[in-house]
Amino acid sequence: MSRNSSLAEISARDVMEIKLPLSVEQLQQLNLPLAYFASTTTPPFSVELSADMGGERATWHGSIVRTEAVIEPRTRTVQVVVEVDHPYRVDQQQKVPLVSGLFVNAKINGQIIRDAVTLPRKALRTNNQVWFVDENQQLQIQKVDVISRANGEVILKGITDKTRIITSAVAIPTVGLHVKAINENKVTLISGDMIKQNEQLQPKEFIKPEQQHSRKLKEKSIGKQLSKGRLADGGL
Repeated sequence: MSRNSSLAEISARDVMEIKLPLSVEQLQQLNLPLAYFASTTTPPFSVELSADMGGERATWHGSIVRTEAVIEPRTRTVQVVVEVDHPYRVDQQQKVPLVSGLFVNAKINGQIIRDAVTLPRKALRTNNQVWFVDENQQLQIQKVDVISRANGEVILKGITDKTRIITSAVAIPTVGLHVKAINENKVTLISGDMIKQNEQLQPKEFIKPEQQHSRKLKEKSIGKQLSKGRLADGGL
């Protein structure tokens, strides 16, 4: 044994800390301050961790206790620290211990987005615009608010009831361009019922420690396929 060599590495068993890399946009969606530190006066940000263990899904529950308030220069992410109490405990709710070095997924409840709709990513054009067909079967252009982009989908605000969205390519999108549906039976309008369902839209974040992430949303995409001058055949 040489001088200044490490003899052992000791870890506490009463609490486990997990670091999750989140982008600044994700912090905004969670309404999580860049320099956050949990206290008794602020409601906790609950986190559900999960991993596949021997073909079964194991889960653990924790909460965000702080952020490191430093943006990583390479990944442009902020490290969010999640704390899990009694990680090595095994009982009816926690059947597998949360051991150090395990890769996990983390699910964080986001803000409730009211009056929003989920559409395919291709429905969003440059300058945060969407193309739609009005009651006169003419192409119109509208600017919308973009809430989130993930997994080939976007969450948008500002789209009114009974709107038919164009998702296919148009060579020269001109306001007033006449379009025609190929199969009107396969057209799905953004109805009032769909808007009402989306009032309770709650995005959830799934973050992996290796700085990969995906998002799952409660609502399915709604929209229509329109080609130049015609509505393309196909559903959502």
